[in-house]
Amino acid sequence: MNPTRLTETARLIVEDHGDILLLMRPETSKSRPGEWDLPGGEVDLKETPEQAACREVLEEIGLRVSVNDVERISTTVDRDGDRTFIRHYWRIGGMVTRKSVELSTEHTGCIWVAKHKVCEQVIYEPHLIALKHSLGA
Repeated sequence: MNPTRLTETARLIVEDHGDILLLMRPETSKSRPGEWDLPGGEVDLKETPEQAACREVLEEIGLRVSVNDVERISTTVDRDGDRTFIRHYWRIGGMVTRKSVELSTEHTGCIWVAKHKVCEQVIYEPHLIALKHSLGA
């Protein structure tokens, strides 16, 4: 029997005046190519999930935030084959503007989507659950 691999991720729901930022995963991505995604990624060793979310947002969209700026939304645990995922979600708003986003080369595009339509764009189930929780849906 193979041991389960553990992957811990941190995502940030970035809001600006009722809209949520989504990033396009490249077609060459190993997982979920060509899908709209939330900013975030894997938690590094000796890093808290909050720190990981803040680091990933800086790397992916050039936005510098502190762990004190984010609001916890949810944490989920699920399995996919031989991997167990711990997924952490936070939200930030108020200090973000469309002008403050500088897209890295890690993604191929970005869009701002109205809260009431964001679940039409995101198809990845763990993200949908967190978005619905964040929106109170």
